Amino acid sequence: MKIVELENLKSLSKYDNHQLVLFFEDSALQLKGYIVIHRFGEKKRAFGATRLWAYQNQEQALTDALLLSKTMSYKLAMAGYKYGGAKAVIIRPKIIINRPKFLQTYVQAVDELAGKFITGQDVGLLMDDVKIMKAKSKNIVGTKIDPVKYTAIGLFIALEVCLNEIFGSKSVQGRSFAVQGLGNIGQGLIRNIYSGAKTIYATDINPERCKAAKKMFSNIKIVEPAAIYRLPADVFSPCALGGILNKSSVEKLRCKIVLGGANSQLSDDSIGIKLHQKGILYAPDYVVNAGGVISIIDEFEHSQPKPSRIIKRLQVIKKNLKNIIDISKKNNQPTNLIAGKLIKKIIG
Repeated sequence: MKIVELENLKSLSKYDNHQLVLFFEDSALQLKGYIVIHRFGEKKRAFGATRLWAYQNQEQALTDALLLSKTMSYKLAMAGYKYGGAKAVIIRPKIIINRPKFLQTYVQAVDELAGKFITGQDVGLLMDDVKIMKAKSKNIVGTKIDPVKYTAIGLFIALEVCLNEIFGSKSVQGRSFAVQGLGNIGQGLIRNIYSGAKTIYATDINPERCKAAKKMFSNIKIVEPAAIYRLPADVFSPCALGGILNKSSVEKLRCKIVLGGANSQLSDDSIGIKLHQKGILYAPDYVVNAGGVISIIDEFEHSQPKPSRIIKRLQVIKKNLKNIIDISKKNNQPTNLIAGKLIKKIIG
């Protein structure tokens, strides 16, 4: 297996003085991708999940890893951890002939960092995949708990803060939602609001996911992917991939709140400014979707993860979001810029 440290990346738009960028490749298995460390934290250790995705090319994969590793640094810092942020992306080939061998070979790249990179499940990987990798490496986490469950709980905690701010009540009763993305996170959010919400619109680019979600939640209204932005919902919840809020999509929004599980939702900071100008409350993604990594770290730091301990730690999401909203109102500044200033105070 070829593992190469990349240098001279300053010309890349998403490069942010990342501390380590590795390219790995096994041509026989059609395995290739990147491990990117944005910053090493306490004990020279960084956390970040592994994504398996059909990127169009290597440049797109590297760009995604650079951006997501930075987001993970922010997420961990806001949650009060001293660990650094990282990300791994595997460029999915058209066919994976031997999935266990494919994943076990990837783990060799993880172990090359000798415990400085701790990783687990992200988009494209299943729990069974994580178990296969865990059997080969102690640097894999997420086999004893379900991080998606805690991501969804964290989002609900944040949702109550936003609803109370905009409507004077944290209850979802009578509220409408537009959920973009019906993967594990989107389904988890729907599960937590389903019994109380007045209307839930939902969409996914994968028709099979739409069918599966409709079976589980018969009262949701499935809409076309392009229509989800324009719906008159109280809350727009991006739970798919990042960068979906851009100059075009933000003009279509008719919601009061943007809150979701996707990472790096804003294409750039100017979109957060635009949301603020439109009177839409934006809940910064790396603040509100930290539940998954909080649960993963609990598993890593203890021989057995403890749900009550994780739930207690999730309250940091409520504390941080309320603080950001309060400062935003006081200074009449967008929440994304407020969150960014707080991050700089923590990690520089």
